[in-house]
Order: sequence, then structure tokens, then C-alpha cells
Amino acid sequence: AIHITGADSVTITGSDFTDNVASRSAGAVAIVSSRSVTLSTSDFTTNISGGNGGALAVTDAAIIAISDVIASSNRSNGTATGYGGAMRLLGDEVSIVDVDLISNTTAGDGGALHLVADRAFLSNVLMESNTAAVGGGALIDSDLLDMQDIVLSLNLSLIHISESTRLSGISYPVFCLHILHH
Repeated sequence: AIHITGADSVTITGSDFTDNVASRSAGAVAIVSSRSVTLSTSDFTTNISGGNGGALAVTDAAIIAISDVIASSNRSNGTATGYGGAMRLLGDEVSIVDVDLISNTTAGDGGALHLVADRAFLSNVLMESNTAAVGGGALIDSDLLDMQDIVLSLNLSLIHISESTRLSGISYPVFCLHILHH
């Protein structure tokens, strides 16, 4: 639906993205190389991407702020290296507040969310019934992470790749968290 590259500032408010399909990343909204991205009061429903971020993919951003968003039944059909059934976010500073991520799926990691950031803040986030074929109902990789009032419910990872003692054929409901220390 929308692909934005190189904008200094991007703001999307009060929008509804439904039944969009992209052959590559981001079924509904792809934003690349922007200094500031703000997304609020919006819904993403049944969007499909052939790559990362079933509904939303933001990459190479300094600041990403997402609030009052519902993302449900989105799907990332990328290969096993695809990330984020609902969202894939790569930025310096990421804030996710009052967000519901429900029934999203990915062929790779992070059924609900794949987040890579130097600093990440999550507050009042519901991640429910998300599925990842490889690892994590959500996958977060951050140097500094602050999480408050997070609900993880019925998320499923078919393979948890960081679990060396995993028994063959057993599925794990997983939240993968990798905090880097320098």
C-alpha cells in the first residue's frame, strides 16, 4: 500500500490498512531510511508480505514511535530468515505503547514482532496467539530494554533455535529476548 524511502519525518495517524499484499517486505507500510517515524491510532488487519513485516516494516530509522495500534491476522511469508508476522522494526530508539498484536504469523522469527534497537521501550503491549515457524512469538534484540505491563499469551514457536536441549518434535510457546552487552 505505502512504501516511503529517505523521508526526514513520517507520521501516519488514524489509518486502517486491510487486505494489502506485497511481494517483498511489509504487506501494508514499508518505511526505509527515515530519521523519525510516528505511527498512531491505526489498525493493520490481514495484510500479507512476501518478506519481513506482515503489516509493517520500518528499517534504518533513528526514532520509531508506535502507539494505539492494533495489528491482527497479518502474515509474513518470507523464508526461514523472514522476520515479524505483524511488525519488523529496526531503529536506534523504538517506543511501542498501547499496542495489540494478535494472531499474526511468520515463516521466520517473531510471530508478533521482530524488534532490533539500541534502546527499546514497550508499555501496555498485548501479544496473543502469534506463531513463528522458527523462533519466538516475539523476538527482541536490544542494548537497553524497558518493558512495562506486557501480556504474552498463547504465542507459539515451532522451533526455538537458541535452545540447545530442545527435544525433537516439541513446540514451545516462546518469547525470545536477546539483550546485547557492550
